[in-house]
Amino acid sequence: MVQFRQLSTAAERAELSRSGIRLHGYYGGNTFVATVDAQRAQRGPRSRNIVAAFEMRPEWKVSAQLNEGRVPPHALGAGGQLLVEVRYVPTLVEAEVRAHLHRLGLKAQRVEPRYHTLRMQLSRAGMELLAREGWVEAIAPVPMLRELYNRGGRGLIGASALGLQPALHGRGLTGRGVGVGVWDGNVERHVDYGSRLHQQEYEMSVGSSGGHGMHVSGTVAGAGLLDPKAMGVAPEAELYTYNYNVQSNGLPAYVEMADAHERFGISITQNSYGVYLSRVCALIDRYRTTSWATT
Repeated sequence: MVQFRQLSTAAERAELSRSGIRLHGYYGGNTFVATVDAQRAQRGPRSRNIVAAFEMRPEWKVSAQLNEGRVPPHALGAGGQLLVEVRYVPTLVEAEVRAHLHRLGLKAQRVEPRYHTLRMQLSRAGMELLAREGWVEAIAPVPMLRELYNRGGRGLIGASALGLQPALHGRGLTGRGVGVGVWDGNVERHVDYGSRLHQQEYEMSVGSSGGHGMHVSGTVAGAGLLDPKAMGVAPEAELYTYNYNVQSNGLPAYVEMADAHERFGISITQNSYGVYLSRVCALIDRYRTTSWATT
């Protein structure tokens, strides 16, 4: 951990990197996690902006609820095992991460190199062993699965004014040329989507999701041909549709989003799902609302 008097500049971070100190993982209070090349750092320049530098203790890496034994029900696996998400230092490639885990007798369910995270199931003893590893930054319960949820949006955000032609004092924004990713229930062919619908994942039936994927896709990009009142926010946008949570390809939604950005150039996503607060009231002291990968 490296703490600064004031947030370091890009030039200062570059100089520190050249001297063997690489910053990553901001923790607040002008403090970063850093990987340090001890020999290079001793020879490198001293920064007057650094207040303190100290090695992370294992218990600091583990989230409060896991440290205190208050494991959220959704993060309990078979036989009382813990389902956790681990963030590791970005200096490692996937093969090195798996080699480190093999040395400890552990195995990841999935490693995501783009976000320097992995998911795995392990015992409390295994978690404590993992936390002592220098390449591990943080360990927390896996995020709670999301649920479908949506409210009407076009009227709330003033989309009608945005879509008006400039001659009528609007912006003329229709979504043409914009790729939108939708993560929801299945989206079927519909006259309001036309050839703008590109189905990429189709494993949650329209019936099982209450037609929710169809509804939110219409909220985003419906043309309003059957009912002008049902016109979407961007009626000329291209739709690339997937299912939320993890499906048979084993990929979480945030990984699919990164892939869709690279493959199709999507610049925005529609994610009308979440966790009903009424389901977690009793767990309010345990529940974390974000994951590192999406923060």
